[in-house]
Amino acid sequence: AVQLGHAGVVKELIKNNGDLFSSRPPAITMPHSTEQKSCLATILDSRNAQLISKMVQGVREAPKLLELLSVEDFLSFLKQRDGAPLEAMEAIFQPCPQFVYWEKEGGDLRRRRNALTCHVHIKHGFNVSEGPDNQSIIDKAKNKTVVD
Repeated sequence: AVQLGHAGVVKELIKNNGDLFSSRPPAITMPHSTEQKSCLATILDSRNAQLISKMVQGVREAPKLLELLSVEDFLSFLKQRDGAPLEAMEAIFQPCPQFVYWEKEGGDLRRRRNALTCHVHIKHGFNVSEGPDNQSIIDKAKNKTVVD
């Protein structure tokens, strides 16, 4: 699908947790070369804007793959042309329509709803840390599990 530029198929494969990062078989061996590249590297090297765009859209819908993106991978997306940089930002910074979580208070579980705002005092600097994806938080709320 990658070598033939089937963007829609690539998106579906990635969305369903296709192996995007591995350079071991069944990675892609380019014609007239013995070098094996990961699907990610092959897609980026193709400079096919449609293929890159669909790949990023697929990653957005695959939290497991999104977690595996390195800083270098993300920067590679941002260096692409057309809509890929914007789609990469949308994949990383996804909205959370309702933030419901469980918290322990005095040994008992207490449910909180609609934490939709956050106040950051910028005079003290701003730090971002990685956390669980939206689906993990939703699953923990349904299972009455405290978010770590």
